Amino acid sequence: MTPTLSSVPEEILAEILSHILKVPDEMFSDTSEISPFAGSSQSVCALLRVCKRWLRFATPLLYGTVVIRSKGQANALATVLNALSEQNLGRFVRNLRLEGGFGRQVEDILKRTPNITDLCLSARLYSSDNISGLVAGLSLVNPTRLIVLDQRMRKNKIIAQLFCELSSCMPTWTNLTTLILSDLIIADNCDYRRDFTHSIRNSQTLQTVSLRSLPCSSASCYETLDAIASISPLRNIEIYNIIRGRPSFDINHARVTDRLRLVLRMVEPVPPNLPVISAREFVNLFIPMATASPAAVERVWRTVLWFATDESPDNVQQTKNATVARNSSLDLMLVSKMFQKLVLPFLYGYPVLYNNRSIRKFAANLIQQTSLGSLVRELRIFPADKGGKSTVSSKLVSILGRTSNLTRLIGKDVVMNLETFRILAQVAGQSLLEFRGFSLEWDLNQPAKIDSALEALNQLRIFDWDASSVVLVPGDGPTQGLPSLVTLRLKSPGLIPMLTKMKLRSLSEVIWDGYCRVTTGFLAAHGLKLTSLELPRDFLTADLKVSIFFLCPSLRHLVLHWTNGTYACTMPVLRSDEPHLWLTKLVVHKKFQGNTRKTDRIEWEQFFDDIVCDDFPALEEIQIIYQHFTWPTTEHAILQSSWVKRSNQLFNHGIRLTNAQGVHWKQRLR
Repeated sequence: MTPTLSSVPEEILAEILSHILKVPDEMFSDTSEISPFAGSSQSVCALLRVCKRWLRFATPLLYGTVVIRSKGQANALATVLNALSEQNLGRFVRNLRLEGGFGRQVEDILKRTPNITDLCLSARLYSSDNISGLVAGLSLVNPTRLIVLDQRMRKNKIIAQLFCELSSCMPTWTNLTTLILSDLIIADNCDYRRDFTHSIRNSQTLQTVSLRSLPCSSASCYETLDAIASISPLRNIEIYNIIRGRPSFDINHARVTDRLRLVLRMVEPVPPNLPVISAREFVNLFIPMATASPAAVERVWRTVLWFATDESPDNVQQTKNATVARNSSLDLMLVSKMFQKLVLPFLYGYPVLYNNRSIRKFAANLIQQTSLGSLVRELRIFPADKGGKSTVSSKLVSILGRTSNLTRLIGKDVVMNLETFRILAQVAGQSLLEFRGFSLEWDLNQPAKIDSALEALNQLRIFDWDASSVVLVPGDGPTQGLPSLVTLRLKSPGLIPMLTKMKLRSLSEVIWDGYCRVTTGFLAAHGLKLTSLELPRDFLTADLKVSIFFLCPSLRHLVLHWTNGTYACTMPVLRSDEPHLWLTKLVVHKKFQGNTRKTDRIEWEQFFDDIVCDDFPALEEIQIIYQHFTWPTTEHAILQSSWVKRSNQLFNHGIRLTNAQGVHWKQRLR
């Protein structure tokens, strides 16, 4: 260890390690249906291997809170506690959370952990769970706080066995002062639940009962709460005001007795901590940058106002957000003439037009003050108004004809005629980098000609072509057009013949969208350059005469769309005549579920069987974007999940299976 680390005082080192190793009590006592520990996280055990000094400080912190979620984890902990019994590691365990039964090993764990103060037990058990060790070991501990994760709709003999043992142990736990329940446990004609309620009433030390969700408004709920309120040492019955989609408990109900009302306390969910900004006393005599030059003052304020007027255009989709952002910029312009001068380029540099009225007003401003058009850098149009397409299209000519420095033009289902498109190319062709979200229209009786427009767009890198009603004039087309194009999205086929004849020397990504079929001619012309390819619905490759991987030998990223209800691919797209050495990621979007869960599973198995891993030696990830694909969160669900089994099979080939969030499965101890 370096001298710098060795010189850190022990108290400071312990405080640093505690922030990494300690489990927050909010997570430990969480009673939600999905455990906060369900998601995979990176192990912190590596901190213990840094040096002996770190091991000495980190060991008590690591064992302070123990969460067991699988039989493998229970076996590992029991083995460590038994093998290192001389070191008595169990004395460090203060908080123990058991999210299952986990067999006989639990008794060994409870036997070796006599200092447990907080015990969290899950009653969300299946009939196949083994709680023999838990039942045998509960009498060996004496916790201060007990947390029970219950699910009232689930009933079986294993749950009954657990509640019966809790009913017999709770009156003997002399340290028990707090009981936390995920839901109110009432009789419900179940003997074991009735016995558990009686054991709560018989406790001589219980001071607080906390319900983490609102109980229902049935008579039995009020009777149960009133019975609990009769406990002599009880001080509080906390009810968290979290509604679970049912008629909720009413504190003002006639069934609420005076005795219950005295101890009842409603708890509101705690909002996330917000930063507190303390306002300093304003000094009238202080003038910021009073001795600086005017140029320096403007540079500083320009930087400040850049952040103050940042509207985050990528996130501004809703009318309300756009209005608030624009109004804040307008307010800044009223501060002073200098602010007006500095804010104006930001206000007109990145406008978001969210309805027909704002489009007309923006066009009128550009016509009235011609110098404003050169300030526009990015223009986003999200018209929320229904209809009015012709009005929007006519006003676009007035706007785009004056924005000579425009770099990005982004819309959302905005109609644009080809004449406006040609004007855009003529005016901003040397600066425009991105064009997407517009649908081009033209008179069907007049064939369209856009050769000159494509030739003028020298800097365009991202281009969406959506012009289902456009009939292009047949001809050779501009072979040198769109020299900087990197990403091309095709939503209609009209431009494909012309694009096939163009060189497009910078093209690397093509996205086929909607019902635009893939053509062999286009891929034969540009496939050598492509590194990313997205195919349309249901792997429509019938027009292809050869394999996609033969046409695109440098392909690294492939996206497939599966929109049909059944998997029927007569020409498997995931087959290569010879090993493809570059494909690293495969993404599959599936829209509909199979007719049943069984057929859905069979269809996915057939899909994965079509993937010959040896054909793609560089493949690292298969991402499935499918609403019914989620990683399981309990040990029982893990054993039943076909996704986990498939993930393990692919992992043996060096391939990670990920969900829509890009999270892959991490195998647990077994």
